[in-house]
Amino acid sequence: MDCLASTGLSVAGWLVLGTSAIGLGLVAWLVVRLQVRRGAAGAGLVCILVAAALLAGSIAPQPARASAQATCNGQSGSAHGGGGSGAAGQGSPLVTGSQTATPTPLPSATTPPTPVSTPTATPTPTDPIDLALSSKVSVAIVRDTIPTPINYQLTVSNTSSTDSTAPIVVKIAKNTAADAGGMLYVGPDWLMDTTTDPLNYLATYSKPIAAGTISPELTVLYVAVTTAGSDLELSASIEPGSGGDTNATNNSVTSTIKQISAFIDLVPLASVTPTTVKHGTPTVVAYTVTVANIQTHASEPGTVVRVRKHAEDGGGGISVTGVGWSVDFDSDPDNYVLTYSLAVAASGSSNPVTITYPEWTTATLFPVILSSTIDSDSGGDNNPGNNTRVINLLTS
Repeated sequence: MDCLASTGLSVAGWLVLGTSAIGLGLVAWLVVRLQVRRGAAGAGLVCILVAAALLAGSIAPQPARASAQATCNGQSGSAHGGGGSGAAGQGSPLVTGSQTATPTPLPSATTPPTPVSTPTATPTPTDPIDLALSSKVSVAIVRDTIPTPINYQLTVSNTSSTDSTAPIVVKIAKNTAADAGGMLYVGPDWLMDTTTDPLNYLATYSKPIAAGTISPELTVLYVAVTTAGSDLELSASIEPGSGGDTNATNNSVTSTIKQISAFIDLVPLASVTPTTVKHGTPTVVAYTVTVANIQTHASEPGTVVRVRKHAEDGGGGISVTGVGWSVDFDSDPDNYVLTYSLAVAASGSSNPVTITYPEWTTATLFPVILSSTIDSDSGGDNNPGNNTRVINLLTS
């Protein structure tokens, strides 16, 4: 009977059918009972039993109906598989108990891959930019009353291993004595601002300076410099931080131009007797020095002349003679220091001074160089370019 549940008819439908069948069965049973027809009474009884079975199946618990459904499925398979194997003909085994849903398999947990750390490259340290300024002048001495053209030359060097940035600004201090006669400038990639800053000319180099290199030279031409009775100082400096510079200690320079009221130019003159000595033989040698003033203004007293020492001079018994001259043998390890206490007249000469070497001995055939040098500024000298005189003592 329970197999009828597989027809898909609802429980309410089966209750109606079952109830109707019971009613019909009772009516038939009573009718035939009254007419004493046993066969009909049996048929009515059968209807009652069938209806009861239908009612029981419709109200049976869910697990029982599931079991019945499984049994019906097995019988149906047996009926339809008639020509199959023996197992098919016997149908599926009866499934008991509650129906269990097949669990949906869960995906297996996936272990995330261990992240691979990428090493961070250590940046190469950058050498701080260091710009240095240097200067020179074309004339170091000027007459105080004579306007003189002077070139003030500036360069910027990059002493670091890192290229500088641009632009690079150099401040050149304005100077009344230097500017009085006018100012001009020239230099590749340099520009000059003469008006913005009342105290400085602003010179700008427009390009970076490569590591370890020097900028092109900037030349500032002061057309007519008059010192007005005192020395002249020309100064310049790199603007702090300009060009990426990080070191301000080497950013400033000063060039001094000495002013003089009269030009003095002292020149040493020298001679040696004899001019040739025999090597290996001690010889008396006399070396004589005179200071000449080739300008038209007398020198100041105190001209200093240094005469070079030599191993060949024997070192003993040396004498120095000359009016107005004194000698210091020991203070300078390389030279005998001679001092002339008198002024040297304009276009004149000092008294001669003679150094006598009693035992000059030359061990080789090479000539010996004898030299005398006037100290810079000594005696008021204004031109150090001609302050040294050299002669050769020959050897035979």
